[in-house]
Amino acid sequence: MRSDGTPESGSEAVIPDWHTNAILIADSLPRRFPALFEKLVAVLKTRHVTHAIIKGTRDVWLRDYSPIQAGHSKFVQFRYCPDYLRHHPHLITTPSTFKRLKFLKALRRSNLKLDGGNLVSNGPTVILTDKIFRENPDRTDKEIQRELKILLGCQRLIFIPQEPDDIIGHSDGMVQFISEDRLVINDYSAIDACFGRQLGRVLTRHGFRLTTLPYCPDNSKGKEIDSAVGNYVNFVRAGDLLLVPSYGIPEDGEAIQRLKRLSPKLNVVSMDCQTIAQDGGALHCITWTVQLPAGQRRLLKSA
Repeated sequence: MRSDGTPESGSEAVIPDWHTNAILIADSLPRRFPALFEKLVAVLKTRHVTHAIIKGTRDVWLRDYSPIQAGHSKFVQFRYCPDYLRHHPHLITTPSTFKRLKFLKALRRSNLKLDGGNLVSNGPTVILTDKIFRENPDRTDKEIQRELKILLGCQRLIFIPQEPDDIIGHSDGMVQFISEDRLVINDYSAIDACFGRQLGRVLTRHGFRLTTLPYCPDNSKGKEIDSAVGNYVNFVRAGDLLLVPSYGIPEDGEAIQRLKRLSPKLNVVSMDCQTIAQDGGALHCITWTVQLPAGQRRLLKSA
């Protein structure tokens, strides 16, 4: 590891959020949610975080269809063909969207179906929900694990149970790394205590320390995809900036304070995500965080 926190050139592992230095946003976000887009860009400018807009996207959830950075200059493009968009093919952004990005020189492609939102990592460890096995019925579990380890360069894969009644099945709405050995997870005690204990056992068995964040989902709208209002785990981090969703509800303050106590050296900033969360996602979903050397950040101008 270099003194500036970037891996050596030979390093092959998923880049954790705290080593990223740029945030990318889909060009569909300002069209659909202009107020949120303006607030997000304003915060990034104020905090001097490199950012850019990805052109030619079909939906705002950039995290899900973007390549995974699995090394200093290595990226992996998985197959984006989610079952929940089976009847909405017009919302699927194709890999060709990323061809114009000059920093994607070492891009490998995989035929495995995997949304970027179903992957959280501290580098050596990658956490996914077990939905990946059902999404790839043509592969055995061992074949899936073997390919993931090779492509992502991880030492350990942890498969957590998919949240009940959640058709999306992403891990980034359930758990996130806040440091190498600590995870924040949803507090399921009032929603589904049995599931919460099951999730906690899986994670603590691997030696991680856990901190819960308030979790008060509002699923009264009757939409096909559940609302993400009340989900605070879906934050985004780039370097020492931690952006946390807020929803104008009492739990906002407690979520922010817990994260500040956990990470006193970070710049923890809340951002109103109530409107977009009603469509099923928040800040982690709408961003793509990458690590680029200073000399390559200029390449984002052509994104």
